[in-house]
Amino acid sequence: MAWHGVERGTDVRHKLARSTGAGVVVVAVLAILTVAIAASGASSPPRTHLRPRIPTAPLFVSVVPGVGRLTVSWAPPSNVLGAAVRYTVRSVPAGRRCSTTTTSCTFRHVDDATRWRFRVTAATSSGRGPASRLTAPPPQMTVLVVAGQSNAVGIDAFAIDPTTHHDVLSSARIDEAAGSTLSIWRESGVPDAGPPPVPLTTPQALVDAPSPVFGPEMGLVTRLYEDGWRNLLVVKVAFAGTSLADDWTTSGILYQTLIKTTQGALSWAAANGWSATVGGVYWLQGETDAEHHHMALAYGQHLTAFIASVRSDLALNARTPFVLGEIDVRKYIGYRLSHHLCTWRACQAELKGNAEVRAAQRLVASTVPSTYLVDTAPLARYGDVFIHLTNLAELRLGKEFAIASVHHLT
Repeated sequence: MAWHGVERGTDVRHKLARSTGAGVVVVAVLAILTVAIAASGASSPPRTHLRPRIPTAPLFVSVVPGVGRLTVSWAPPSNVLGAAVRYTVRSVPAGRRCSTTTTSCTFRHVDDATRWRFRVTAATSSGRGPASRLTAPPPQMTVLVVAGQSNAVGIDAFAIDPTTHHDVLSSARIDEAAGSTLSIWRESGVPDAGPPPVPLTTPQALVDAPSPVFGPEMGLVTRLYEDGWRNLLVVKVAFAGTSLADDWTTSGILYQTLIKTTQGALSWAAANGWSATVGGVYWLQGETDAEHHHMALAYGQHLTAFIASVRSDLALNARTPFVLGEIDVRKYIGYRLSHHLCTWRACQAELKGNAEVRAAQRLVASTVPSTYLVDTAPLARYGDVFIHLTNLAELRLGKEFAIASVHHLT
């Protein structure tokens, strides 16, 4: 029995030895083959990397207006999801371009009524795809800023003439233009309107006046409407008896009201889907400065600085027209002298101030770019004091403002 057991155990050991020897041989052969393969420069098959496809056109391209800007947005092409994509946006007309890896681009300094349209292309490492369809231009709104003192308000320019009882705004042309125009106003003696803006046909109800009043804005929009302008919004900021030297300084409340009211109008327009720009500024002021010698002497300097500040604070286009109403208070001074409301010497000083302000306005209009002048001297004034324009004169002045600016509006 023992011998048999030993015999069997020995047999097992021999088998193991034979098996172990075979394994060593196999391992050795594999090692030799590995070295040989390495020496020959052969390698394992490379992994396959798929290149992204050339993209199709971006999807759902849209343009959203803001204050002084346009934002173009889109969705990625459907065949490159997950791939690295670079987009290029180009404008029509040419002049605007943006490159980005996001899905939107914002174009700033949009300060005129150019009807911008855009195309978007996508590119991967495989190449650039076709352009998207051209977007439609966002709807355009033109803001007209009217500002100054009492004749800008239209302090005595009654819609219902107190003498004839005729409604001077009843003309079909005025009704159509004003009814299609929006307005925001901040003016002395009249409750504020807007934002949101109201139709320009809304009465400007002057406190204790027998009838609503209006300034040059009515004639302005009527003439522009005749010339084909639509989607107009008038911003009117006017306060009687105010001077450029003191009341309209850039740190003062009237100037800040002018800027903030205009900015509010632009913000309202953008929030309601309009691409709005200031088309023109109309300034009717200077009578108070003419009454004071030191103010009259500095009027040109103050007016030049005022125009520059308005352009800067409202980010106006360099070509945006700034139209001045050239004042004239000679008849008013003559009335005061004849009614013993001023001494001869004082009235002569005011006449000199009137001449100085008028000369300053002419000089600014001839030297400051994109500034224009309309003389108010030929316009009728009410015969009680000869300072405030009649209702028909306000309509005429507004039309003259339009004629001076219509080919320059931005």
